[in-house]
Amino acid sequence: MSGNRQDVVVVGAGPIGLVAACELARRDVAVRIIDKLTAPTTESRAIVVHARSLEMSDRMGIAEAIIGSGVKTPGMPMFAAGRALARLDLSQVHSAFPFSVTLLAT
Repeated sequence: MSGNRQDVVVVGAGPIGLVAACELARRDVAVRIIDKLTAPTTESRAIVVHARSLEMSDRMGIAEAIIGSGVKTPGMPMFAAGRALARLDLSQVHSAFPFSVTLLAT
């Protein structure tokens, strides 16, 4: 470290680690990301993006691109043993993004 500059290690290159690293980098903080995987995974790590993640993405200027890449999900049913139990209404979330976005496979 030199002067007021802080160096940060972010452990984990999943959705949260990457967002944290982006937010730090936006604030001119030197970031190194380490992950136990040696290469990117071929599995989904964030097929659904929820309101709070969209808020963070909006601050980075990428929320609209995420929304445009998927399908807005205003609610979701909950099932157990094949029986509908309830429906979660996401329109009641106090956010500029009162929905989730389901990302489509490419």
